[in-house]
Amino acid sequence: MADTEDGSNYLKAYILLMYYIVVGLLAVVGNLSANADMKPILSMLTPHLLYIPLVLTALWYPKEKFIHISIFIVFIFVSLLSFLIGDLGADVIFSIFISLIYLWVYFAIILFMRKRNTAEESVRAELDMVKAQLRSRMESEDSAGGAGTAGGAGGTPVRGVGSGSVAVAETAYVIGRGKNTETFAPEQIKALISSFDVRDPLILEGAFNAAEVMGRQAEPYLIEGLGSQSLPVRENCARMLGRLKYESSIPHLIEALNENSKRMHAAAVSALANIGPAAKEALILGLKDPSYKVRAGCCEALRIIGDKDVIDLIIPMMADEKHYVRKEAAKSLGRIGNSSATGVLTDALSDCSRGVRLAAAASLGKIRDETAVKPLIERYKSETDYQVRERILKSLAMIGNTEAVDAIRFITMYETDSDLLDSAKDFYHGFSRRDTD
Repeated sequence: MADTEDGSNYLKAYILLMYYIVVGLLAVVGNLSANADMKPILSMLTPHLLYIPLVLTALWYPKEKFIHISIFIVFIFVSLLSFLIGDLGADVIFSIFISLIYLWVYFAIILFMRKRNTAEESVRAELDMVKAQLRSRMESEDSAGGAGTAGGAGGTPVRGVGSGSVAVAETAYVIGRGKNTETFAPEQIKALISSFDVRDPLILEGAFNAAEVMGRQAEPYLIEGLGSQSLPVRENCARMLGRLKYESSIPHLIEALNENSKRMHAAAVSALANIGPAAKEALILGLKDPSYKVRAGCCEALRIIGDKDVIDLIIPMMADEKHYVRKEAAKSLGRIGNSSATGVLTDALSDCSRGVRLAAAASLGKIRDETAVKPLIERYKSETDYQVRERILKSLAMIGNTEAVDAIRFITMYETDSDLLDSAKDFYHGFSRRDTD
């Protein structure tokens, strides 16, 4: 292996050396040539010829400072020869400009490759650690006569110190077994899902990839994981089910919307939205669920899916008894709604919940129905919450018709809050510049 790498390095160095020699000879020959027409051509061509070996050098030797210094000297030398060829004319100035750009690209590639190599070395070290752990576990299993050990088949991954490393080992073990068989033992799948409580993104991605290899075999265990005592396990099981996109998991994900944990609720919403149109029917039914968390989550997922056919089903949700549902419905109407939602959104400007008023004001700005301008102005006058007033002001600017601009101009003259006054002035001056243009 070492002999092969050395041979490859020699070949690379030989290619670069020959390339630089050829470019240098071209510059010298051009300088000595009696043909006046060739000089400006070679002067412009030389920096371009140097670009290829510069890129190759940066890619092949990102950490070799001696090579970088040598290449820089060669580059300057060859470039000077090309400038002499051009008799310091206008073409030479252009060549200098191009040369500087190429040098900038050269050093940018070096920095990029250094960071990339550092990341690769970190991953390689992690993989070496995994191999060592697997080897140690297999030896301990052999010495115990195949009995289950901590983190092995039939056992439970160790928690606390080193649990992340054990989880990596479990993941690698499953992937390794997956290369040789199409079926997986329940112990393997359970061990993999247990590793979902690790926060390391590298470990989690490996676990997700392994679960993806398992596919249908992993689904029932992932569904079971939705009821785990560990929040990260529940959360990541939901995300994994969304990644697999099996329709059979949809009812379980909708049930998971009823979780008290906001993180788990968000993971279930994201998973259902990721499944997409296949989840639409179940989400529509979920709008009538007894649990307000499920109703709100279904509104969120339908909003992310973005199907405008559900607008007429979302509008009645603005009358829901729970302000959390009304807020999510208002947000959904702002994203997928049209002027048919203006009426319920303007009514929501007077909602007892600040969050609902804020969402309604924002959605009216996104829909941009001019009939909403007057209700927005009236609410601005009576609203006491700063953020709601700020959002109303922004929505007026988004609608931007004559009535809205006049209202913003009025605010610039009579608003007493300095921050809102500054915002109103910015919006109004923007309209003034637009009209002038």
